[in-house]
Amino acid sequence: MRTREIRQAVGVGTEGGPASGSVDNALSKLAEAGLVARVGHGVWARTDQPGLS
Repeated sequence: MRTREIRQAVGVGTEGGPASGSVDNALSKLAEAGLVARVGHGVWARTDQPGLS
């Protein structure tokens, strides 16, 4: 998913939604933990998905 799609899915910009920076920080932490990987500019994928190298 693209970063902007993830932000939209979690409610950035809505009342009570997280800040976009919080989403970016969470993605970075997930990447450090090996749960997601950046597969392109602004594109993220779960590491348990087939075809991810």
